[in-house]
Amino acid sequence: MAAPLRPLVLLLLPQRLEQFALREQAERLLEAEDVVAVDPPRIAYGALAHLPIAVAQAMAGRVARRLVKVLRRNGDRPRVVVLLDPVQALHGRALLHLVPECELWYGRPDLDIAHPGAGPHYRERLVQLDEAAARLAARTFPLDELGTLEAAPAGGRPQAGTGTAGS
Repeated sequence: MAAPLRPLVLLLLPQRLEQFALREQAERLLEAEDVVAVDPPRIAYGALAHLPIAVAQAMAGRVARRLVKVLRRNGDRPRVVVLLDPVQALHGRALLHLVPECELWYGRPDLDIAHPGAGPHYRERLVQLDEAAARLAARTFPLDELGTLEAAPAGGRPQAGTGTAGS
């Protein structure tokens, strides 16, 4: 009989950690043993937001399947997935579909700060993705409070200082 998979908190980074504006807060969270950072896919999250929704969903699903496969091969499973940008909503939804017992958390950014200069069409898509991520999330919190999250012991639930349950 196979050993149980180790539950992890996946921190989906919207950009490489070295370039992430909240790097210090993310690094504090990553100090916990059961938290791992996931770099963005080769096709950037933002690029998917510009594609027709069916194409973007298919691509996000492919990336999610690959991620879950790698995690399982390493003896891990996602327990909590933390989204840090609305453009990650499609990936979050795909991960929830593949791992229904997984919980989604959404660090809600200020869209004007996270995506300055977004044109009207892209801005509309960002708002739609932001609303979708908030609906999917078991917990939402302002992105600038990322450093208040605390990882839980293996198998438990992470804690947040000031996040809100639901959307």
